[in-house]
Amino acid sequence: MVREFSRGVYGAWRFACFDRRAMAWFDRSPSGVWRSFRAAFLTYPAFLAMVALAAPPDAWSRSGPLFILLIHSLGFVILLAGYPLIVLRFCRWLGREAQALDFIIAFNWSQILQTLLFLSVMVIDASGLLPEAMVALILLAASLASLAYEYFIARVTLDAGIAAACAMVLIEQLLSILVTMGAENLYRVPAA
Repeated sequence: MVREFSRGVYGAWRFACFDRRAMAWFDRSPSGVWRSFRAAFLTYPAFLAMVALAAPPDAWSRSGPLFILLIHSLGFVILLAGYPLIVLRFCRWLGREAQALDFIIAFNWSQILQTLLFLSVMVIDASGLLPEAMVALILLAASLASLAYEYFIARVTLDAGIAAACAMVLIEQLLSILVTMGAENLYRVPAA
């Protein structure tokens, strides 16, 4: 299992370096697809740390840590399972069903690097060591890098055009925003 994790993370890193041969590092078998979901075991603790940094202090006392972490954990599972199901359907519509599993494998492993990137930005922000404007620029750069990363993965794994790759990224972003907003709306109090 350690070998598979190291190969998966290294393959994700090769994609981050815009290496078109990065898929060679992944197990592309049907069982490799299922095992790529194990990447979530590495991202989940970092995800919880990001929730802890993002939730407003009054929400912790009003709703309680258990409720907030449970709601966001449910959202994590919805994204983990929901996005690949949408990908399979969308790829079938594109006529790229055979390539969909490669995309899911690479996307799942890519979440480790992306989660660590955004957790780093949130820790920098929480530290107060940099001015807010600088943190905003770092966040913008991280967001653009993440979008480019996901776009490149879609282009390579699906062997698809610009529009299809952009659609894959857009679908993931919209789903992520909707799930996050849904979770936050369960414990945030609207401004008076």
